[in-house]
Amino acid sequence: MYVQLINLVTMMAAKRPGRPTKKDSRDAKQAIVNAARSIIEESGLHSLTIRAVAERAGVGTALVNYYFTNKQGLKEAIAVEAAAEVQELIQIILVPEGNPAEMIQQAVRQFVMSIGERPYITRLVMDLVLAGDEEVLRRLVTNVALPNLTMLKEVLESAKGKVEFPGADLRLILPAMAGAAFYPSVMAPLLLALTGLDLGAKDDLELYAEHTARLFVNGLKHSGGTK
Repeated sequence: MYVQLINLVTMMAAKRPGRPTKKDSRDAKQAIVNAARSIIEESGLHSLTIRAVAERAGVGTALVNYYFTNKQGLKEAIAVEAAAEVQELIQIILVPEGNPAEMIQQAVRQFVMSIGERPYITRLVMDLVLAGDEEVLRRLVTNVALPNLTMLKEVLESAKGKVEFPGADLRLILPAMAGAAFYPSVMAPLLLALTGLDLGAKDDLELYAEHTARLFVNGLKHSGGTK
């Protein structure tokens, strides 16, 4: 009887919910972000709700709000994660001893491809920017835009003295590069209607990315004036 009582107490203690470990927290947060991304990819940004994310992730809505506060916080987390993925893909290309012009071309191509394969990034960022929250805007600049643009800026800086870029102004190059990557995601239906180019199709996206990269580098080489 005494042994049975001890076993019963032990089993009850084992089943008692405790404080989640750091790993449990990381796993839960990642599951929520993954669920939110899959909803946006499948059904669009308008379908993203806390309830839908919670159901997809297999958690309660309270846990989603606990980790991300609200839907805007969840959108921000998705944007940051996607930007980190883009940065990692571009970094693979950046070989210190590589040809600077080729690295720039490959970096632009990869940047355009990465954004094109994740069209929801553009819509998410636009949604967050248009909301007008200054604190969110500051975090977007720090955590989303700056890491990728700083890396691309370093590529261009490393080419100075090795490749002639007359008239190249980094203040203008970086937004031009960002525009070439983000604009098609917003205007994809119009581009399809006007040109027959379907940027949702991998072949057409690769064609656009390669053309943009070549055009970008050739434009730098032949721009007029000096900076």
